[in-house]
Amino acid sequence: CLAFGGFVLGKEDLAALFTQDAAVMLVAPTLMVLMGLFQLPDGIQVVWLGALRGLLDVEVPTYIVYFAYLVVCLPLGYFLGFHCGYEANGISFGLVIGLSISAALNTYRFWRYSKKLDFKEEIS
Repeated sequence: CLAFGGFVLGKEDLAALFTQDAAVMLVAPTLMVLMGLFQLPDGIQVVWLGALRGLLDVEVPTYIVYFAYLVVCLPLGYFLGFHCGYEANGISFGLVIGLSISAALNTYRFWRYSKKLDFKEEIS
């Protein structure tokens, strides 16, 4: 949440650290908000991917990430950016949607997978 707040609240100042180009400064604040929004599902999916790795479940999460990035994120970003005219904002929004799908599916995978494990046997 801290990164999200930093990107959203400091959008103009962060962009100004890297450029003074007026054309870039017109686009940068919106992209900074989208990159702040990107931080939330990305953090969630990274946590659940790590938890699933800890349970030695790596194959299905890999397919989930593949699906979210290459089947959803990339085509959606391309469509929004180039066919709908949203340009960089559309590409970034496609990334946010893909990461959100990955986060949701990996959260669900962890919940289902951990319910199948019998932790009582492991403890005793």
